[in-house]
Amino acid sequence: MGHIDSTAKVTQVVKRETGLEIDMEIPENLSKYVIHRGSIALNGISFTVAELPEKNIIRVAVIPETIRITNISCWQPGSLINVEVDMMGKYIEKLMENRGI
Repeated sequence: MGHIDSTAKVTQVVKRETGLEIDMEIPENLSKYVIHRGSIALNGISFTVAELPEKNIIRVAVIPETIRITNISCWQPGSLINVEVDMMGKYIEKLMENRGI
């Protein structure tokens, strides 16, 4: 959608045969909107959440083509990345609030 909710801090970058696995710490108030295999945008790049290894930690898997055409190869532990969580969770939350649920 292009609306930044906050920033996430890269905590780990692991090289794999298939690309990279990147772990990030997201703000606690956003973790309720993130689910395993759900969508998340990081620096405007859409990803599927591969794993949720710990509270407030997300893991994404990055394929070589995405690494090649973006600046992801510059991401390292400590890097701050813009994060946008999936809008669907926000819509559901708002609908439930409006219904008093």
